[in-house]
Amino acid sequence: MKNVGKDDVDSGYYGKGRYEILKSDPDAVWVGEWIRSQKFLASELGAPVSSGNLGTHLRRIELPSGGQAVFKGFGVRPHPRTSRELNRRLSLLFRNYARTSFRGALLLQRLGVDTPSPLAWWTYHKGIGRVRQYYLCRWEPHENTLTDCRERWKRDPDPENRKAYEGMIRVLATMCRRLHDHGITHGDPAPHNILVLDESAIPPSLAMVDTDHVSRKYYPAPFKQFFLFRDFRRLNLDRKVCPEDGVHFMHIFLKAYLGDAYHPGWYRVYRFWRQGALGYLREMLQS
Repeated sequence: MKNVGKDDVDSGYYGKGRYEILKSDPDAVWVGEWIRSQKFLASELGAPVSSGNLGTHLRRIELPSGGQAVFKGFGVRPHPRTSRELNRRLSLLFRNYARTSFRGALLLQRLGVDTPSPLAWWTYHKGIGRVRQYYLCRWEPHENTLTDCRERWKRDPDPENRKAYEGMIRVLATMCRRLHDHGITHGDPAPHNILVLDESAIPPSLAMVDTDHVSRKYYPAPFKQFFLFRDFRRLNLDRKVCPEDGVHFMHIFLKAYLGDAYHPGWYRVYRFWRQGALGYLREMLQS
């Protein structure tokens, strides 16, 4: 995956909203025509791709170059909990998830972190206060997600499965370290957002997806590492199952991430962000 800059991005407006397209991609001209013609509104568009995110619609479409792309729509689906549905609607009014996904993917690529290559983002105005957001990126062929590998180890905790899983954890730690060294956070490096491209490679090949929370952080130097750990609040590598020797996989991650600066106390910092301040305090009082 090559590095790109702002000069490679074509931005403008069409009849229903704004768009940004990666000009250097071989399918850029087709993508622009596809957006302006509003063919993305077709109900029979592509094959659906599973997603557990509230309001996120994923479909896989064919590209003229012979490859495939993932078409992602950000909206609101009905939810039993009205508060969650309302929160989603409000967030879409004040935040452009499609644009953040596009620019976040470009930022990861510039830093040498694998992620599906972005193609475009755009908005579609349906009326006053009714805006849909869309993101298009290339389909990244992969074998599994990190969640799949974690669950496989749970089902069959033999040494080979554990060794493979630990190798992926160390690669993920290196990827996070590279981002954090540049003041960038992924925002949600949960196992289901980590694609395993090639498990047999040495080291394993991984890629990050769901880049709509990628952002640059400016934390004061004395507390920078503490606040960067907030990026791991959804990183659950153990899922309540620990190896027989009692070593949590999160400790393996932290050792690879921190290197010589590792100390067991950093696990408490992780738990603080993982559980939230009140949850962590409750755990400390009960222990």
